[in-house]
Amino acid sequence: MKNSDTATVETTFRIEGITCTGCVTDMENILLDTDGINDASIDYAKGLITISYNPDEIDEKKLINKVEKLGFPTKKI
Repeated sequence: MKNSDTATVETTFRIEGITCTGCVTDMENILLDTDGINDASIDYAKGLITISYNPDEIDEKKLINKVEKLGFPTKKI
């Protein structure tokens, strides 16, 4: 988890199409390299992704767009 001096928000999304732990690892690493994202955790068995982020750097719409650009349909739950 990245350190942050500002408030962190945690949100969970429903994600479709992740079928293996390799996909999970790749996606988590890509998300963690994104400015504003402090932590990302994916449960592919449940189809959920939880992201902790700095709302001053990135918003939920950009989070969803980032995941969907990786090829996985996503929606807020």
